[in-house]
Amino acid sequence: MLRIRDIEMPISMPFALTLEGDTADMTASARIDRRGYKIGEQYSDTDGLGWQVDVAITLSATKGGA
Repeated sequence: MLRIRDIEMPISMPFALTLEGDTADMTASARIDRRGYKIGEQYSDTDGLGWQVDVAITLSATKGGA
């Protein structure tokens, strides 16, 4: 679920995970439509504000000692 401006909608975000030693790297991406969150409703076309937004996430984690 993704929440923007108190509106929560489901989102699919496929990801790739690479494990090497004690390190995990993850990348993911998704495309959201701003209008679903009531952003840009006042525009009749995309000249002022693009409705589709690409979201990209990268994450790296390293295992720590106990």
